[in-house]
Amino acid sequence: MEVVNWIDSPERNGASVSARVDECCANIEALVIDWKMDSILQDPMTPLTVRCLVADHYMNIHALIIGLKRLANRTDNTHHVDAMTVRAARKVVNTLLEFEASPATLDGQLDPSRYISAQ
Repeated sequence: MEVVNWIDSPERNGASVSARVDECCANIEALVIDWKMDSILQDPMTPLTVRCLVADHYMNIHALIIGLKRLANRTDNTHHVDAMTVRAARKVVNTLLEFEASPATLDGQLDPSRYISAQ
């Protein structure tokens, strides 16, 4: 979290934050690719427990990108939402929707408590 500390430090001396945050976020996105998180989440052979763990990390990583971009915008006094921020937000939402639509549970059975009873 060097970037957050740098943003808050007096060493910054009014320098633009966006460029450094962009570089940091690009590195974070590269880690997601290196770790093949998308592939793990999409692989039907991945156990649900592993998918849940990876999905949690995946969403937190993308939420971090969104947060860093918002912090940079506020610090630089801009209101620009770039493609990386939109992409990160979409990945969080898509991951949530995929898990909501997935009928699997830990034991592979449907969980009736997730559905409204017709009675």
